[in-house]
Amino acid sequence: MVENKPEKTEKKKKKKTKEKEVVRVAKPSVDPLLAFQERMKEQEEEERKRLKDKFSSKIKEEELKVDRLRLQIRKKCKSMVFEKPLPYQPQEPVKKSTKLTEYEANISKGTFFDDENTRAILDNVRTSSRRIKLMNKLAAYDVDLGAGFGRH
Repeated sequence: MVENKPEKTEKKKKKKTKEKEVVRVAKPSVDPLLAFQERMKEQEEEERKRLKDKFSSKIKEEELKVDRLRLQIRKKCKSMVFEKPLPYQPQEPVKKSTKLTEYEANISKGTFFDDENTRAILDNVRTSSRRIKLMNKLAAYDVDLGAGFGRH
């Protein structure tokens, strides 16, 4: 009797990896701080150039807008039509009413305030102004004038 032997599976052979090489970084011949400073200066110069270009482009855009507006205004001026005004006609002077002439005559004579009502108003003003003057003088002495002052 023959025994069945299991077939041998082929084993995959691992590939040998190369040994790791140690790479030594050479010491920089330039001082790193100086190199950093140079890079920063270059970046600043690039930033300045970028900002200058941006600013100049904005200026150019604004100048273009102004130029377009000027062209539009010139076109409008060329297309405008100026009409001659109507011939001059002097206006008639305003005619004064009879009351106005009376009032002017009374003012020139000095009799404009010769009414009974105006006399009463002026008397009240005079008495009230006297009262105010007295009140100002007597206020220093804490003296109060009554409400009936000036009505005799």
